[in-house]
Amino acid sequence: MADSDRIAALERIVRVLVRDVEALRSELGGGAIAADEAPASAVSAEAIAETTLERPTVEGPAASPPRDWAPAAPTEPDVTQRARRARNLAHSQLDIESLVGRYGTIALASLTILMGTGVFLRWAVEHITLGPELRVALGALWAVIIAGVAVYLRLRGVRRFSNVLLALSLAVVHVDAWAAGPRLHVISPITALAIAAIASEWLAGFALREGEQTLFVVGVGGALLAPFVTAERGGDVRLLMLFGWIVIAGGLYALRSREWVVARRMLGVAGAGYVAAGLGMFLESDPMSKIVAPAMLGLVLAWTALVISSPRVRRGLALAFLGAAIGGSLFLVDKSLSMTAAAVAIAITLTSYAALRMPAQKAPAELLLGAAAIPMAALVVALAAFPDAYVTTGAALALGWAAFAFGMAMTVSEGAARGTHLCVAVLLSAIVPVLYFDGRGTPTIIALAAHALLFSLLLRRERTVLLALPVALSLGVASLWVEVMLSSRPAYVYAPFLGERSIAALACVVAWSAFGWIASRVDLRDMEPMTNSGRAVVRALGVVAAFFWVREELARAYSPDFAMFALIAYYAMAGVWTIYVGRRRGMAGARKIGLALAVYAALKALAQSSDVDNLVLRVGSYLLVGSFLLGVAYWYRATSPGEPEPPDPLQTGRSPATDAAAASAAPRS
Repeated sequence: MADSDRIAALERIVRVLVRDVEALRSELGGGAIAADEAPASAVSAEAIAETTLERPTVEGPAASPPRDWAPAAPTEPDVTQRARRARNLAHSQLDIESLVGRYGTIALASLTILMGTGVFLRWAVEHITLGPELRVALGALWAVIIAGVAVYLRLRGVRRFSNVLLALSLAVVHVDAWAAGPRLHVISPITALAIAAIASEWLAGFALREGEQTLFVVGVGGALLAPFVTAERGGDVRLLMLFGWIVIAGGLYALRSREWVVARRMLGVAGAGYVAAGLGMFLESDPMSKIVAPAMLGLVLAWTALVISSPRVRRGLALAFLGAAIGGSLFLVDKSLSMTAAAVAIAITLTSYAALRMPAQKAPAELLLGAAAIPMAALVVALAAFPDAYVTTGAALALGWAAFAFGMAMTVSEGAARGTHLCVAVLLSAIVPVLYFDGRGTPTIIALAAHALLFSLLLRRERTVLLALPVALSLGVASLWVEVMLSSRPAYVYAPFLGERSIAALACVVAWSAFGWIASRVDLRDMEPMTNSGRAVVRALGVVAAFFWVREELARAYSPDFAMFALIAYYAMAGVWTIYVGRRRGMAGARKIGLALAVYAALKALAQSSDVDNLVLRVGSYLLVGSFLLGVAYWYRATSPGEPEPPDPLQTGRSPATDAAAASAAPRS
């Protein structure tokens, strides 16, 4: 192998090593490597390459024979594995001391410097006789000093720490501008706001060019803190909300091409913090424009995030800002601004649905928040705004929200999203009859039963458990309501199965029967197929509802003696009928339930029939239950013609199942 070939092979090896080291440093540092901060390992590799190339070639007998091969360059999986090992090693070595030393000290230093600047400006107002212009000039001079130190360190090669100082100087500019306007009135508040906005935009662009998340967090965080360290309590909330929107919007714009998780979370928390701060700045005589400003800030921030943020994060940010807007709208309810609160709640709901329609990464938490939590919370706000108008206005609002959810479901083809919207539509539409009938039992329950029946029919087409669960929940609430109504009737003075309460109970039984029959015949897409026994249980929901309804009707009918006799007879007949159905359809579970009911009827007759004063009813209870039990015993002992009588387990010591297994295993002649 010639010397030129060996040199070319060494050069290839050095280039691969330099590329690998740069890739590792880029992944560990979270950004690109600056030109003046070349990796030490890369420099060492270049030096080694130069030394190797300048080394003379040893010729002669002692020299090893040249080998005609070149080491293969590392493959991409090898580079990825080495990067992962280095990253894990760096994470394991990142202890509390490093976190506090690298990040905690910067945060505390920035906060204390800003607080000191604000305290100085407030103290200067009260004690120093200098004019306001000179006080503002001192604040600007302090910002220039910090910036000068940053430039000095930057020229000496300390780029990252100088970036932090530059961000801190810009934050001081924000503090000084805010003090010059709303606090000292040296310039107009609008001019101060413009200065702060320009500084924020410059900072966002600078952080973007440098690729430094710490620079962004310190600068923007300081700008967001500026109003709270200089402005006096009770300022104009509208100006504060406008300032917060400008700073946060500039930060959102800068983050479009950056995956800075800490900075993004800081902006989300800052939006909620500004809304909360605005809620504490009101007086009783303030106009509506001030009172509505915090809620509007949350809404405007949500739309800003949807328009200018990165497609990967805009949905989460918008939903976070909408959550803050919900808090602002609740404050409107407290101020008795009914129409305004309802309008803001509608806007929040529509914005939440708009966020879900934006193309973004699929996140179950965002779907649950945007399709269910935020719209339902907004409906609560709208209903709370009209506490005395639930009958018509409240029902109309709930119907409108349900229509929103149902409309979203019809425009979405994805399974989980469509099912979630349908689930919300069922829950919200179930509120409509409750509000419209103002809690009157019978019409409300009949309406809930009809509502459940309607959506049970829709279940055949949608075939999702997210639709079946709210229907079952609505029917469960209606059934409990019926139970309370039936049990509250005066004892022994009503006629069973008559009256409007019994009609409401019948409506629930019909709805349960229809729901059980439809659900047992549908294979749901988002759950495992039901077994035959599971389908039988679902199909029997109507039978279970009818059983408890009849039991409640007979429990206190006519007189205590009649009620006792009727219950005993009912349990016995229900048990025998259940055993019969179980035998005919080969359902072991039904046979066991029926046997338990028959035995319970016998025990109830033995224990309580002695309390029956009517001799005919007392004797009839014993004879009726005994006759039914004899029939049950006959079913368990009787055989078909031509079949041998089953063995007695008490005599053989074995169960019928064991005997059947032994008979099947016996050899045939």
